[in-house]
Amino acid sequence: MIEVFHNGRPVATVDTCSLEHAFELTNHISRPWQENEGVEAVGVARNGARSTSVGDLLVVVGAGGRRACFSVEPVGFAPAADPALSAAERTLSVFGRVR
Repeated sequence: MIEVFHNGRPVATVDTCSLEHAFELTNHISRPWQENEGVEAVGVARNGARSTSVGDLLVVVGAGGRRACFSVEPVGFAPAADPALSAAERTLSVFGRVR
C-alpha cells in the first residue's frame, strides 16, 4: 500500500507497491483519479483534489508497518522524510539516523 500526501496532507491510499503506479493512479488522465480502481481518497480529497505532482510525497507501507517515504521529483522519486514522523524524527531521518 502507498499513502499519498499533497502539501503534507494525506489525500489517498493506493493498493500498489509501485511508486510509478501510485503516481499514475493519482493523476487525472481520462477521469478524476478518485474514481480509479485501487485508490481510496481520504479527507478533503473525497470531494476532489489535484493530481499528484512534483514535491508531493508517496509513502510505501510494508509488512510490519515499515515505511519508506519518497518525494516526487521532476524525473522520478527521491528519498524523503516521512510526514508521519515527529519534527525531531524527520530531522534525524534526513541525516540517516532514524530507521
